Amino acid sequence: MRYYVDAEISTLQAALFDMNSEDLKKLGALTKQKLPTRKGDLAAVILQHLKGSGLRTVWQNLDELQRLAEE
Repeated sequence: MRYYVDAEISTLQAALFDMNSEDLKKLGALTKQKLPTRKGDLAAVILQHLKGSGLRTVWQNLDELQRLAEE
C-alpha cells in the first residue's frame, strides 16, 4: 500500500480513487461482502461500509496497538 506523507487528501473518496485496484481489493475484503471487479465499484463498497456508524465500529474493533498506529 502506498502511504502519503505530505500529500493532502481532501476526502476518503479521493483517497480511495487514488489507490490501485489491488489495494482496494485488500480493503474491500475487510468488509466481508462480495466484491465487484471495477475499481470505482470497489471504492463505493468501502465507502458504503464506512458510512454512518461503520467507521466508528471499525475503530472500536481495533486493538490498542492498531489505534496507536493510526495517530
